[in-house]
Amino acid sequence: MQFVSIFLIMGIMVGLLISAVLVIFANKDKHIKTEYDERQKIAKGKSYTYGFYTILISEVLVFCLSIEGYPNIHIPGAYYHMFSLFLGLTVVCVHDIWCGCYWGLNNNIKRYNGIFLFALLLNLLICIAPYLVNHEVRIRTIAGMECYDLPYANIMCSVFIIIVGIAGLIRRLTTKKEEE
Repeated sequence: MQFVSIFLIMGIMVGLLISAVLVIFANKDKHIKTEYDERQKIAKGKSYTYGFYTILISEVLVFCLSIEGYPNIHIPGAYYHMFSLFLGLTVVCVHDIWCGCYWGLNNNIKRYNGIFLFALLLNLLICIAPYLVNHEVRIRTIAGMECYDLPYANIMCSVFIIIVGIAGLIRRLTTKKEEE
């Protein structure tokens, strides 16, 4: 296992641990489990189905790419799989937002928005930090392929948070217009 892989795994584990702690803080009843009504549970089931099929289709495409050799765009092959996961997660979250089941009954929406904003700023900082320090994007060899030395996971996480934020904002604006 390469040194880079260890840091990626450690970063994901730390991110999941921080997420669990923040969910406890953000829920009104200080529990990690979010409560949903029956309508929300049914809609979430559809979201999970759409997300699963999105991951399935994108992984088939990644598999086809790997047979022919990944395109020479300087991105390590493992990040194609991570992109599939983020794509499926994005589909789940956007569908949940659109169906009105993203927020549970015990969620404090203002706290969650603050956490999302903090996560976005932290990921963006990690994305631009290498450029600020080195004033260039370095290229290095990973698994025999020249790749840009960029925090791809943080870039994908930032894009995910931005997409979910835009979907939430559009949903909020459209529900306000419907209520008027």
